[in-house]
Amino acid sequence: MKYKYFTESEFDSPDAPGSGVNVDPNLIYILDLMREECGFVFHVNSGFRTMTHNQDVHGETDSDHLMELDGFSHAADIRISDSRQRFLIIKSALSHGIKRLGVGKDFVHISNNQVNPQQVLWLY
Repeated sequence: MKYKYFTESEFDSPDAPGSGVNVDPNLIYILDLMREECGFVFHVNSGFRTMTHNQDVHGETDSDHLMELDGFSHAADIRISDSRQRFLIIKSALSHGIKRLGVGKDFVHISNNQVNPQQVLWLY
């Protein structure tokens, strides 16, 4: 699938070139829509993660960044530079049906995982 603002390689696990193909295409499509709506570049800090990389970054054992039974990972961490970007990303994510959000000082975790609890927002 071709996206307007992203390439699958932006979602690669650092230890597995080409692994960005494991991210749910629907999530990337939503991120494309969000990027258009927000009007600023989205830098992907983390997309798909191998088990090894997830352990290296002390990720949760049930992280949305890991491959699920459907064969896809369902999360991306988008770097932010200020509170305005944080607000716009969260507002856009909610308007596009995202029901799992994590908020860090310099990133927002966006997830369309349907297996883990829904309508949640957590802090890092």
